[in-house]
Amino acid sequence: MQLLHISDTHLGKRQYGLEERESDVYETFSNLIDLAIEERVKAVIHTGDLFDQPNPPNNAIYHALTEIKRLTEKGIMFLNIPGDHDTPKRNGEKYPQKYWK
Repeated sequence: MQLLHISDTHLGKRQYGLEERESDVYETFSNLIDLAIEERVKAVIHTGDLFDQPNPPNNAIYHALTEIKRLTEKGIMFLNIPGDHDTPKRNGEKYPQKYWK
């Protein structure tokens, strides 16, 4: 069984405040999803920091959902273990991964 293990994609990160850097992060994540589909893996395992913050911008959520949908449409599971950037900092807040559960 082939698996693809990825980590620390930090969707939504805008390094140096540049929109281009945020776009680079999304493009890299899309390229990883392309690779998973091309290689016909059974699952993508993402360990830590899918998002750059526990309250990611809408663009980051949209991009994650769009790319994960591409995987599931091909029968590829997406398993995610939140990291410290994904983890809510206050009691009662939810993980951003709640959007696809």
